[in-house]
Amino acid sequence: IEFVSFSHAHADHTGNANLFAGSTWIVDADERTYLFRPEARADAQSFGFYNQLENAQTRPIEGEGDHDVFGDGSVVIVQTPGHTPGHAILRVNLANAGTVLLTGDMWHLAESRERRTVPRFNTNRAQTLASMDKVEALARETNARVVRQHVAEDFNSLPRFPEALN
Repeated sequence: IEFVSFSHAHADHTGNANLFAGSTWIVDADERTYLFRPEARADAQSFGFYNQLENAQTRPIEGEGDHDVFGDGSVVIVQTPGHTPGHAILRVNLANAGTVLLTGDMWHLAESRERRTVPRFNTNRAQTLASMDKVEALARETNARVVRQHVAEDFNSLPRFPEALN
């Protein structure tokens, strides 16, 4: 695995991160700071999932722009702060399926997208709402398939391994 990246710094998204400490870690600079803040280090169980990334080769994402992983537009990390300081979604452009947006924790529940609900534990409500608007505009512009990662119906609609969405 050459590159690794996570939508954000919560244990349910970084649970096996240490297995990829030999890969180049692509991470928003604000999210990296958030991952290694004193409060995060104090949570020994969660911190133990990703602590080896602290010394991994890192490709930081600076500023507010998106990051084109391979330089060809096929895989783009789209910055969507609010849930955490450096939360991001992944835009994947597939030959047959078109654009797919893997939205991390942009929306936790099926109804959250329609109602624009913001969990009280998000780090910044205004940023979350602006990020929701950004993702909705991107979905409209690209006619994207939106995958809400905590919504079972979205997850279950994907092909089962070893089949692939292509």
